[in-house]
Amino acid sequence: MVYVNSASLLCIIIVLVLSLYRLAMAGGKIQTEAHENSFLVKHERLIVAFLLLIGFVICVFAFPDGFMQDEAMSSYDAKSLLIHGYDHHGITWPVHMYAWGTSEQSAFLIYYLIPFIKLFGMNEVSVRVAAVILSMIGAIFFWLLLRSAFGKEIGIIALIVCLLNPWHFVQSHFALDCNAFPHLFIIGFFLLHLFAKNDKRKYLWLGIVFMGLCQYGYAVSLYCVPVFLVLVAIYFVRNKIVTIKEVLISMGIYLVTSGPLFATMILNVLGVQEDIHLGPFTLPAFVENERAGDILFFVDDKLDFFIRNIKYIFGITILQQEYVPWDNVEHFGTAFLCMVPVAVIGFVYTWYKATKRDENSRFFSMVLFWFIMALCEGVVTNLSGLIRRFNIFYYVQIIFIVIGIRCIWNASKRLFAITMAVYLAMGALLVFDFATVYQRSFYVPEASSRYVLDAAYRMKDIECDRYYITPDTAWPGSKDVTEIWVLFAFDLDSDYVLGNTQNSYDRHFDHGYEEQFVYSRADQIDSIDADNAYLYFVNADDKDLFSEDTFDSYQYGAYYLMIPKWMNG
Repeated sequence: MVYVNSASLLCIIIVLVLSLYRLAMAGGKIQTEAHENSFLVKHERLIVAFLLLIGFVICVFAFPDGFMQDEAMSSYDAKSLLIHGYDHHGITWPVHMYAWGTSEQSAFLIYYLIPFIKLFGMNEVSVRVAAVILSMIGAIFFWLLLRSAFGKEIGIIALIVCLLNPWHFVQSHFALDCNAFPHLFIIGFFLLHLFAKNDKRKYLWLGIVFMGLCQYGYAVSLYCVPVFLVLVAIYFVRNKIVTIKEVLISMGIYLVTSGPLFATMILNVLGVQEDIHLGPFTLPAFVENERAGDILFFVDDKLDFFIRNIKYIFGITILQQEYVPWDNVEHFGTAFLCMVPVAVIGFVYTWYKATKRDENSRFFSMVLFWFIMALCEGVVTNLSGLIRRFNIFYYVQIIFIVIGIRCIWNASKRLFAITMAVYLAMGALLVFDFATVYQRSFYVPEASSRYVLDAAYRMKDIECDRYYITPDTAWPGSKDVTEIWVLFAFDLDSDYVLGNTQNSYDRHFDHGYEEQFVYSRADQIDSIDADNAYLYFVNADDKDLFSEDTFDSYQYGAYYLMIPKWMNG
């Protein structure tokens, strides 16, 4: 792939040089002709529907084998809210999730999952399909945005670029709370663009509502979306697109929509230790906030934090470096290395058009504001090589790529065809690699969620008096992570887990949750007796504690499920 990346990059650089030469020879004039009779325009709806269907099918049939703890947590809380109206901690309709005991999980995705779990049950497929659908919705609004800005033909090209973009493709497979933020934002951005273009107030008000909903998509939006809105408000007022009164009304709508989450964060900063209830909703109090150390304002060495983040941003966006497997596919980055110079051309053109001070500059100015907001978020938030923490940047990166491709389109249709051929080839390699090598990568290391879940699914089908389960799965002592995988796999009623009943849906347990499910290493158990109806899920290095004469062993990666022989019949 190193040679493929180098060859594709060289090809695109040559295309860009030739395109710029042709544009220079034409006096720098870029023609934006409408082709109302073209195939793409005539069959636009059919083509868009086909692309979305193909994109959806490919995503659904290429689910990675692993299932992350955050996905399990979101799914479990969604079902608990659906059944009981409270999460697995007993908090009724929280505006931000208690999750791992700290303010670590945003609420939007969890509420979004509820109808899918209602219709299809709580399982890996239903949750992952919901994530794909959310990403397809984001792609639809990306298409609508670029279609509105540049016409139907470029709109279709934009949709192709979006669906095959490595970041968009990879994140669509994971039901992580942070992945909801960019999709909510692009909906709000599109509506504000429609307002700036058509001067219809309904788009302004609705766009502000979605900007408010972004706060529930990912907590970093609390300090980056306001930056975007302030820049847009100043621009709109200076260009007489809105009045001061309309800005104040927009502020009110935004505060009403996002206010509960802002209030939650402020109250926790002030040290409030009790939950606050607003009707059916809860503003939860968090005992501790581990995420404060991920924000520039709360760290001691701010300069070192700033420099490290600048390096991460450069590595992620320009060098297309990879960090963790659930964020990107190795060798493909977030946008393909060969598309970086195209994005640079798109950025320069966007900056140029934004300075023109006419109605056509509005879209480009708003895109620049998005770019500035994303950079601010990236600098302030501890990226630590986690591409998903910079999620708000990647849609605007794709916009720059589309604008760059549009410049090539207007310079030469042949050069455009070469560019798209290279992009489609890279996209095909991405899909192939994802569906083969990447899919299986979650079995490495052997201590992966797939093995833990598979063992838990098997234990669920075996009735016993007690389950002993190692807490050392994701890392030594990761009891909370192990537990959420068990809760998800066993599909335990949160009412049972909270100690309110001995029943878990249609299953009755003789013991309460804490006695029935014991999270302990095997070498810390007082005695191991094969005569008891106990199951043991243990680390591989504890397997020797069990006699082969009295226990059957079943390997799951770096773990073993130990079952008394008499229980196996």
